[in-house]
Amino acid sequence: AHPRVAGLQLGLGDLFEPLGIARREPAAIQQAMFGVRLAAGVAGVFAYDSAFANIKDEAGFRAEAALARAMGFLGKSCIHPSQIALANEVFRPSDDEIAHALRVVEAAREADANGVGAYVVDGRMIDPPFVERARALVRDAARLGLLSGH
Repeated sequence: AHPRVAGLQLGLGDLFEPLGIARREPAAIQQAMFGVRLAAGVAGVFAYDSAFANIKDEAGFRAEAALARAMGFLGKSCIHPSQIALANEVFRPSDDEIAHALRVVEAAREADANGVGAYVVDGRMIDPPFVERARALVRDAARLGLLSGH
């Protein structure tokens, strides 16, 4: 990506409406999200999920945001102030996620010191891609002021 590109924003309404694709069609939503997320990853930029037009449907917003988070998006566009708290809640790392990430980072430090390439944390094999993700989560948690209790 060009150095001035900070992220890639999905626009489901912009994409689907002209094509007559139902905005709530899960298969279409997931394919579009996956394509944008992969493109952002390849370009080395952040991916942001599409706005959710029905401002009164908190459950729908939350479900779509949760799917986006599970697919690696870092946030969701909000078109109404009432959506901001919901987006922050969904995309905020949980205490359990932060604690796990801290354990992975600490185990990585110990493994590096001992010349170990792969190891187990919380019953899961850990190697460099998992460490990279854990470090990113810890950076996000620090930026959000969420590390004080850990």
